[in-house]
This record gives sequence, C-alpha cells and structure tokens, in this order.
Amino acid sequence: MLTVVLLVGLSGAYFVFVLPYLWRDVNVGLPVANIVLFICALGSMLLCMCVEPGIIPRKCVFELGGYIPEEFTADVLVKDMERGAQYKHCPTCKVFRPPNAHHCSTCGNCVEVFDHHCPFLNNCIGKRNYRYFLSFVASAVFEGLSEVAGLFLFLFYDPNNQSSVVDAEIVKWIVVALIISTCLVTLFVTILCCFHVDLCLSGETTKERLKHTHDPKKEKSCFRPYPSWFAPRQMLTLQQVMKAETWRETEARS
Repeated sequence: MLTVVLLVGLSGAYFVFVLPYLWRDVNVGLPVANIVLFICALGSMLLCMCVEPGIIPRKCVFELGGYIPEEFTADVLVKDMERGAQYKHCPTCKVFRPPNAHHCSTCGNCVEVFDHHCPFLNNCIGKRNYRYFLSFVASAVFEGLSEVAGLFLFLFYDPNNQSSVVDAEIVKWIVVALIISTCLVTLFVTILCCFHVDLCLSGETTKERLKHTHDPKKEKSCFRPYPSWFAPRQMLTLQQVMKAETWRETEARS
C-alpha cells in the first residue's frame, strides 16, 4: 500500500502542478516520457503484486486433486541422488521442495526460486513474478529521474512561469517539496535496482546473497540468472492433471 501511495501520490502531484507547464511552454517530449514510464511502473507494480510468485501447493492440496507430482515426493531423492541432495523437506507444507525453493514465514508457503518477501508490495518475489519486479524497479528509477528533470525545468527554465492551479509562489514551494521527496525515493529505488542487477550478473537470489549459500559453480547469465524465472510455470502440467484423473478413476473402480 505504501508503494502505491508513493508512486501515485508523487506522480499525481507532478502531473497536476508541473506537467501542464512542461507540455505547454517547454516541450511535449518529457511529459510524454513521464506518462509512459508511469504507466510502465504502475503496470509492473500491479503485476508483481497480483501474480502468484510460484507457490508450491501443500501436500494436502495435492491430495485433494488425487495426485502428488513425483518431483515433490521422496521419490526424487531416490531417482537423482546428486540433485536430490539439494532437495529439502518442508515440515510445514510436507513436500520436498526443489533447489532454490524456500518457505516464506510471512506468507506461510514454499515458493519456487524464492528471492525475498517484499513488504512494500505485500507479496513474495519468486519464479513467476521476478521479471515484473525487475521491470517495476527499473521503470520506477527512470520515472523518478525524468520527474526530477521536469521539476528542475519547472523551477529554472522560466522563473516567471505561472500556474493555473493555485498561486505561483505556493506551487514553487510544492515543487521544492516534490524535488526533495522524489530524489529520496529515487535514490532508494536506484540502490535497490543496482543491487538486483548485480544479483542477475552473479546468478544469485537475494536470499542466497544474504545467507552466503550461492553455489559458485552455477552458470552466470546477465539475462537469465535462473531459466525458470523467465519461463512459463511448469508446476502442474496438463499431463500431470490427466495422470491425476486416471489415478482417481483407478482408485474409484478398485
């Protein structure tokens, strides 16, 4: 909720007090960029908040469907001991979670390729929504920088500009307050963005970086630190659902 208030509140004030002047008396290029970046940031933020991050259903949920995928049972330890050594049993969800999956104490679920739980977005960041998180952070940085540029243009491009909203002197004090608050927020988001760019370059997650559990033998990639982050979710495939239905029918006949 705080993120929504900051993004919509600061950008809303900028659009009301500054953007009309820039559009009318300076150049339409910067206002158009402001609007496009705001839409990108808002859309990415909503997707990051609403998209399920890659939650592994609990054992009881799988049992309701009549089928537990093999990769979440103890069979995975027998079939692939080398890979299975990285599998861990979650006593809460009662499933064997795959490598890089962790149990989020805040949400109470195991999440595939768990990065962190974001209190500002009130959601876990994991396999399915990490790309939206990166998009949100990057677009928020550029949105903040473009708004700071617009605010300084408002103050110094034409000192005698007038505002049709309220008294010009009051507007200038509002703009000064917006500059301070926007610069602080943009600085914080820029540091966060740089941190996650570094994680992508090293092929780590936030949890691995903080816990110092990253395997240096993993292949590094600038664009795909984990292929599953940028691939469609493959937790319950059509084949698995059909197997569950077949298993259920067999049990019913017996």
